[in-house]
Amino acid sequence: MKYSERELLVLWLDSFSEIEYSKKRLIYGLLQDKTGLKRAIEQNKAVIIKACGNAGYNALYSSADKDYLCETLKKMEQAGETAITFQSEKYPEKLKNIPDPPLALYMKGNAELLNSRTFGIVGSRSGTAQSFALAAKFADELSSAGLTIVTGTAEGADAEALAAALKNGRAIAVSAGGLNNIYPAANRDLAEKAAEHGLIISEHREDIKP
Repeated sequence: MKYSERELLVLWLDSFSEIEYSKKRLIYGLLQDKTGLKRAIEQNKAVIIKACGNAGYNALYSSADKDYLCETLKKMEQAGETAITFQSEKYPEKLKNIPDPPLALYMKGNAELLNSRTFGIVGSRSGTAQSFALAAKFADELSSAGLTIVTGTAEGADAEALAAALKNGRAIAVSAGGLNNIYPAANRDLAEKAAEHGLIISEHREDIKP
């Protein structure tokens, strides 16, 4: 997948999991493009250190090069994922309007589902058999009617809703961790089906644990 200069800048910045989200948004506003990255970081040294400390500044400065970015993109490719950043045209419009939209969504599957009509179903991991059956029934009927079901990958109601909606190819599974760390591990096969027949997304890089 080809990314614009601004998108590459977002993906570079979002790779620093130790830096808080709000600080990343602040730093992003200080930077222009990946070409003059080191210079921009130097020019804003005081602000960046105040935001994320000396360790954060040093991590950003030492990684502001083409090799680090190439390695970042290589890890994504090895994980079989692509990304849509908040600078992308396909980034969901509704998500842009929440207070703290993710810098990027990492995904496998049919990205077109992100901008379809959606319906969220979430529930207990340890509910009753009746509640699980209802979650599956709602997901099946609503996805059959053209709605995309958004749910998680957890056991219980989420897994039931996801499995039912995937039969109609209209499901988005939201992972609590990176796409290399599906939780629980027992639902990895279900997550793979979501990637094949629907979409699975995460706001975290591939190796982040839930």
